[in-house]
Amino acid sequence: MFWVKGEKYRDILIPERLVEYLNLYIKERKHKPTDYLFLNELRNTPMSRQSVHNVIKLYSGLSKVKFSSTHAHNFRHLYCLRLAEEGLTIDEIADLAGHANIKTTRIYTRKIKQDLINVIIGGYMCICNGCAWSM
Repeated sequence: MFWVKGEKYRDILIPERLVEYLNLYIKERKHKPTDYLFLNELRNTPMSRQSVHNVIKLYSGLSKVKFSSTHAHNFRHLYCLRLAEEGLTIDEIADLAGHANIKTTRIYTRKIKQDLINVIIGGYMCICNGCAWSM
């Protein structure tokens, strides 16, 4: 159970395979045992939101991803989108994401316009507003 935005606790379901890696991480980290999973290496305190942001920006720069496109919250969007692609219903995704309001989940699972066009026309390509049809 984790303390999250909105001053509430949320259960986080973690796949068994990930639990193995997290346990290895905990075993190998330099810091003494604590209730917190990720710690600031210099102070042995829980990572702040800013520290998480800085780590994401660091690795996005190393991987040549645009800084403007990298935010911790993007991982939630990606998670929900992947669940939708796996065929989970919006209600199931809302439960897994901890959303009380289904409208919030809808924002996370919206497809881009081209994805919707591809669903509708299957193998055909449709380019509207001044563009052409092709088969």
